[in-house]
Amino acid sequence: MAAVSVFGFFALFWLAIMVGLIILSGFGLYRMAQHAGVPSPWMAFVPVASSYLTGLLAERAYYTYNRQPRSLAKWLVILNLIPLVGAPVFGLAFLTGFGGVGASWTPILPLLLLVALPGLLATALLIYCQYYIFRDYTPDNAVLYTILGLLFGISFVFFLVEMNTVPVSVTGFGAYPYGRPKYDRWHHWNQMPPQQYGPGGWPPQGGGPGTTGPQDYYRG
Repeated sequence: MAAVSVFGFFALFWLAIMVGLIILSGFGLYRMAQHAGVPSPWMAFVPVASSYLTGLLAERAYYTYNRQPRSLAKWLVILNLIPLVGAPVFGLAFLTGFGGVGASWTPILPLLLLVALPGLLATALLIYCQYYIFRDYTPDNAVLYTILGLLFGISFVFFLVEMNTVPVSVTGFGAYPYGRPKYDRWHHWNQMPPQQYGPGGWPPQGGGPGTTGPQDYYRG
């Protein structure tokens, strides 16, 4: 009985750690989605669903910088779902004899590509989306945060750091010498007069959808 009790204690301990890590890794994205007025920000804590929120925030940033819409959220979810569906099929095919000793792997190669290729594309698209989110929330650090997040898997840390920052897509372009404005707990922020770029300066003048309020982009 003592051994069972010790095992149960450690099982609960590791379960608590796992739940804590899930909450910690998703909280920055959750808070960003709340400030932006994105529907169902709780999806930040759900695998695959969190990629939908990432894609939505990246779409807003992409539009702000390029003045063109792009369906990043939809494709990010699709590319993440395909391996989840393909992996069981691949495993079943393997267990039923394909790829066994002396057997031909030819029939199973398309299934292997179905699992691996979308996963690689999903990872590449996720990095692309994260870059645009960082470009929206912290333009000066966008490249650095993207590279460090890719190398060490700590993008969620930078999301936590910038989760209350008011993004460029809301404030419009301009230089904030004392740091970008921050949201309060009620999703409000005070407009500090920025140092605007001159005519023909870069980045261009004006914000994108959401400049007059954080919810505007997602009401379209």
